[in-house]
Amino acid sequence: MSKGRRIFLKPTVAFVAVVALSLLIPAGAGSEPNTGTDSTIVLPSPDDTPESNTAPASFETAEGLSYMERRIRSAAVKVLTPRGHGSGSYMLMDGFRVILTAQHVASGPIGEVYRVSSPSGNETVGARLVYSNPASDVAVLIVSEMKTRSPMQFRLRNDRIPLGTDVAYAGHPSSHSLLSFRGRVSGYENEGVEPSETRRGEILILHSFGWPGCSGSVLFDSDGYIVGVLWGVSAGNITGAPQLIEDLIWATPARSIIKSDIITSICRMSPRPERCRRFSQE
Repeated sequence: MSKGRRIFLKPTVAFVAVVALSLLIPAGAGSEPNTGTDSTIVLPSPDDTPESNTAPASFETAEGLSYMERRIRSAAVKVLTPRGHGSGSYMLMDGFRVILTAQHVASGPIGEVYRVSSPSGNETVGARLVYSNPASDVAVLIVSEMKTRSPMQFRLRNDRIPLGTDVAYAGHPSSHSLLSFRGRVSGYENEGVEPSETRRGEILILHSFGWPGCSGSVLFDSDGYIVGVLWGVSAGNITGAPQLIEDLIWATPARSIIKSDIITSICRMSPRPERCRRFSQE
């Protein structure tokens, strides 16, 4: 009988028996070249106001996608690293413009600058890592305003997501351009377990699709609330070698993401963003 498992890919590991799908596509396999566009990060001013919730019509035709799926697609970005690329979502969080992604995509030290791309809009901007949590595999980058993306609101679902809940996301698998996906919550692993330095916490399992390059894609429900952050795919062993089960997807549930911790990390930046005056010092 086959035994299912999830595996976590290090991009430098080539031996098939230890293929671990972190869904980070290695550099040179469809990732964009380094264009030298690591622009200076411009922090939001206290007077910035949220953009309209209407997705620009140029992003996507209405045919085949719901309004919320078009919104999700219009916020999706590619996160470029020296090792390759992952995916993420451009969001507004209490006035800050941020990119929510997986920690193994943006795994450098706090303060490191990454390139965030909207390939369809021919736009690349710099984004600074401000929050990194390896235990839950979640990272946040602060970014200047993107001209070709329309941000989602940073709204977390903190309940236990019921089995059967429909979700949607958009990401950049392999060398493909931006693709939109639907899925359904199928189950949990480690339910109720808090993440630690030595153990991943609660894991959300979806029936959807995932492949290298999708890591960091943000999962949303039909109301636009964050359900989780995609980080891996299941694998089984039937023929004696690991086989990817690309329709069983692993994600960090939204209730493992603590927004106050992210804001605290942002407000520890130097220089301290003006907007942090709104928040109590920790």
